[in-house]
Amino acid sequence: MNTSSHQKKEQIAADLKLLLLFTVIAATIFFRINVESTGYISPDSERYLELAQSLKNGKGFYVIDRATSAPKFFSTWPVGYPVLIFFISSITSLSVFWASKLLNILLLGLSFLLLRQVNKSFGYILASVYCSYTLMEVYSFTWSEAPFILGLIYLAYLVNKFINNSHKGSTYVLLFCACLFLFLMRYIGAFSFGVVAFLSLFFFFNGKKEAAVALAVAFTLLCATAAIYLSINLYLSGHITGFDRLAAERETFADFIQMFSEGLLNELLIIRKFRDQGDLLFAATSCVQAIVIITVIALLRRHYSFWEQLKNNSFSCICISISILYLISILILRSISHFDNLDYRLLAPFSSLVILGIVNMIISLPDIYKSTTCAKLIIFGFFLLSLLLNLPKQYLLEQFMH
Repeated sequence: MNTSSHQKKEQIAADLKLLLLFTVIAATIFFRINVESTGYISPDSERYLELAQSLKNGKGFYVIDRATSAPKFFSTWPVGYPVLIFFISSITSLSVFWASKLLNILLLGLSFLLLRQVNKSFGYILASVYCSYTLMEVYSFTWSEAPFILGLIYLAYLVNKFINNSHKGSTYVLLFCACLFLFLMRYIGAFSFGVVAFLSLFFFFNGKKEAAVALAVAFTLLCATAAIYLSINLYLSGHITGFDRLAAERETFADFIQMFSEGLLNELLIIRKFRDQGDLLFAATSCVQAIVIITVIALLRRHYSFWEQLKNNSFSCICISISILYLISILILRSISHFDNLDYRLLAPFSSLVILGIVNMIISLPDIYKSTTCAKLIIFGFFLLSLLLNLPKQYLLEQFMH
């Protein structure tokens, strides 16, 4: 009885920490938006908001073509994210701008609840990954990457349930919906169909024919649904995805490799990205991160093998596997079509899943050694430092000087 009561108290404490972390991150995001002159709105954001406003005005899925000033069917991106903004704006009476920001906070909250399901005891440490520079930017901007990353985590969660023999009918439906959701947020979300195909093959070769067939049907339906959607795009706009992407200007192979290398290196840096030579804060935060990584590895190596623990943690393995499949997909598409630079926006889904997978593996280790507990606290403290340093420092300094 005492043990049960103690466990309940520990769980309540963990949930309160998770709630407090969510509140602080949400407040930080709203603060960043208010003090940033652009409101964290990019040209892509403007198009999302334009479609959401068009839906509110009853004009349907059309936006103004800036070249001809004529109405044009919205097909450069999927309609999923603008539709979500429209829905939030409609039920709250907020402008589409503030509806998009509220939507991102709601998506953040859903992500935290999902991560709590992954690890109830240390969900707050897992969720602290959202304090990284990349995710703070993604959830501050009006970008479809915010729901996309949530969809990826949920996909990993569902695949993990499948791997651990949860083959209920509802799980198949949820898996189908998760993949469709990813496609409707970003066209690259179609890569998730491959996850279903791989899962089907996995069960087939393991003698579970019924599950394999059901997943094969789900894969076929997903492909058919995507084909219908893209056909509608082609019919109404003249292009499958808004414009002739293969005809777009492309950089040389050497420039592509350099861009990818720089983007990948920046994604490994949690607190601050490289901007220019002589950035002392970048140098300092990079050194701190290196010290944290070395310290955590040293603490864990006393009792555990990193690769053995990773292989034994199915959710972590699935996160990293999905992230690699996403990275391969984005590299293939980006190599044949110039649509965006390979920076933190395109690479965020990859890096977020990798970091979540590694952190989840570490927090899943039992607290039977003080070194393990210490490693977990160091990781949590490091991400809180990232949150602190990603406050609008220039604005705060100016306010302090006045």
